[in-house]
Amino acid sequence: MNKIREIYSMGHSRIPVYRDNIQDITGCMMIKDLSLLDPDDATPLSQVELKPLQQVSEKYALFSMMNDFLTGECML
Repeated sequence: MNKIREIYSMGHSRIPVYRDNIQDITGCMMIKDLSLLDPDDATPLSQVELKPLQQVSEKYALFSMMNDFLTGECML
């Protein structure tokens, strides 16, 4: 429960989750999903569902990426 309080206090809506090093991001944890957990269950954070990340090629045009954000096709 203390870890969940710590995460809420950061003020972010998403937190990237990685394996052994920060370069190996496996997904994104939605903070609102944590509010559904019952503290009495002591659910490990490793069991919270991760959302997949949007992957973008370095050759993808910046204008196209910004348009994707504006149309809601992806989020930061």
